[in-house]
Amino acid sequence: MSLHSLAPFLLILSVALAVVAGTDGPASAEAAKDLRAVTALRIHQGDTDRDPTGTTLSEFFEDVMAPEMEVRGEQTKLRQYRNSIRRFTAFLANDANTASIRVIGEITDIHALRWQSAEVDAGLSPSTINVHWTRIRAVLRRAGPPERGNPQGLGIIARIPYLRPLPRPKPRPKAIPIDTIDAIYRFGCVDMPWPPATDGIGPGARWQCWIVCAYNWAMRTRDLLPLRWSSIHDDPRSLDPDSDNESPHGWVCWVPKKTKAVKPDPLILPINATVRAHLESIRTDSEFVFGRDMARVSNDRLYGRADRPGSGLWPLLRDLAATHVDGGIRPFEIKALRSTANTAYKRLHPKLGEHVLGHAPRGVNDMFYTQWESDVIDYVAKLPQPPSFTADRPDVTLRQSLLF
Repeated sequence: MSLHSLAPFLLILSVALAVVAGTDGPASAEAAKDLRAVTALRIHQGDTDRDPTGTTLSEFFEDVMAPEMEVRGEQTKLRQYRNSIRRFTAFLANDANTASIRVIGEITDIHALRWQSAEVDAGLSPSTINVHWTRIRAVLRRAGPPERGNPQGLGIIARIPYLRPLPRPKPRPKAIPIDTIDAIYRFGCVDMPWPPATDGIGPGARWQCWIVCAYNWAMRTRDLLPLRWSSIHDDPRSLDPDSDNESPHGWVCWVPKKTKAVKPDPLILPINATVRAHLESIRTDSEFVFGRDMARVSNDRLYGRADRPGSGLWPLLRDLAATHVDGGIRPFEIKALRSTANTAYKRLHPKLGEHVLGHAPRGVNDMFYTQWESDVIDYVAKLPQPPSFTADRPDVTLRQSLLF
């Protein structure tokens, strides 16, 4: 046996000794990560007891790709891949035509096409199905032949199954009329029966604060609902140590979940007077701004399920507001709040929207020679607000007081 072939085993031994010697603390945690990395290396070199040609899709992922993601700290990505693989393998196991499929090398184009059709029938959007397949195909590519364009292929399967992505409808950003947002704030939020009142704060007050923040910050729902009070900074001084700017009502600082893998730096926005007033109206000792119940709400509970039209908290919020509006309210998705805010900010300045939404500046001048913080402070304060956001409404206060 050559010295080169012994290297992985010697490295495993040294790392294992480090793990045994220090069972607690950062050092042992790092050693454990190294051990997983070396295990992945052994799998790459074929040095495992498991027959690679007899491994399932899930087993191959857990053996080869999952350890790498763990070492890189890509926990969100790891969960997403496992979810996609779980959906795909569950279909293979439950479909009469594919129930006999056990190992990764038996998966064909036809199986992938049947899975895609089943997901369409289940009501998943083309975009969601395409995202699931992108992850599944990445695993299959890793098991595929090491050819041009696929240098990391391990050659376990002779051919990578092909599936044409579903066509996606061209996005058409929608701007919600200010009157509609006002009606949702005045009527829909106040009539919401959930979450239960806690710490003297009724559900209507929480939803009103939520829609005010969603409109002013253009924050994604997955970031806004679980927002913590630790992300709200009361000190007016800029969070940039090299800046002398001040925001009179403080700052909000968070790392967007969607892009944190590629852009881990926090997004920082000034808080205006309207948002600050609503935040103070629901401030409690809770860890979460909108309370623990709203922080933990599932996607099905929030958006509704495809097989149950009209279900979900967001459709309910719209419907409650529509009963008070002549002619009702045109249905729109919750993400339209983000495009509405972007449109409103762009009316103040053509490039303001991309800074508020956290999209990367595209030009060298913006990236390296423009300090936007002072302008953002000024424009956030000038953003036009729906009338009810800034009006004193004793009728709303009274209705909330009756909830507890």
